[in-house]
Amino acid sequence: MQEAPIPSFDGVPAEGGEEGYAGVRRPAHLPGRNRHDRGRHVQGRPRVFRLRLPAVARSEGLRGIARRMSIGGHSPVRSVTRDGDGNSPRRRQHTLQGFSVIGPLDTLLREVRTCRHCAASLPLGPRPVVVARPAARILVIGQAPGTRVHETGIPWNDRSGDRLRDWMALDRHRFYNPDLVALVPMGFCYPGRLPRGGDAPPRPECAPLWHDRILAGLPDIRLTILAGAYAQARYLGPRRARTLTDTVRNWREHAPRVMPLPHPSWRSTGLTRRNPWFETEVLPALRKLVETALDPLSD
Repeated sequence: MQEAPIPSFDGVPAEGGEEGYAGVRRPAHLPGRNRHDRGRHVQGRPRVFRLRLPAVARSEGLRGIARRMSIGGHSPVRSVTRDGDGNSPRRRQHTLQGFSVIGPLDTLLREVRTCRHCAASLPLGPRPVVVARPAARILVIGQAPGTRVHETGIPWNDRSGDRLRDWMALDRHRFYNPDLVALVPMGFCYPGRLPRGGDAPPRPECAPLWHDRILAGLPDIRLTILAGAYAQARYLGPRRARTLTDTVRNWREHAPRVMPLPHPSWRSTGLTRRNPWFETEVLPALRKLVETALDPLSD
């Protein structure tokens, strides 16, 4: 059985037996090997193209680069398609998982990732960690990255994230799909630690500087999860209760569009143990809201 041709990312015909597919040699027997066939469509012999990727892509492999791009929101790779006769190439954006059309939000997030507004106050230096795409249906607003998130560049990539995903009943695959879930913390960079221990609060510059512009690029949000007192203070304002526990207890006042939660750090275990209603009432309601928000039939 003849192997399927490798798709094009730049429209350059592949030569037989050359390196160029992220370090994998294309088998010589694939169609299009003959140099006389380059540049023209041969009946019954589909064109084969060589992937021209940056050096970092060649070193990581296709799966690695797609995974990194789906998390980091880097610019997409372009592909070339042809009409039924194999003529008239036209540019289009790759829309498979891990790639997206470049738009205003992508441009804004590139600006965010180069932000150095409070670099002098960050002990580990700036590394903004934000994930968002216009198609996202759930928005999670947390506090600020911890050291592990700072090191990996992946939001909620720690035990707090494990607990949050358990609360939402989402696996990592769906949680980290930016077309489903946007992850926008109150502070984008690791803020350091307090003198007496514990992480410092989110830097106060981030939310006023970026949030309104990012949220304006998320038109399809069905559910906003406010994880922690800092997010609730900004987005609930006078509607929040005197304590975080009471705000979470009064979740019905804000549902179904907004769901206040404690921040899912280890400190939240005391709150959940002292208040059994969190597991018997809040979590089932949260999971139902998540399921509804992600249901394509809810449009």
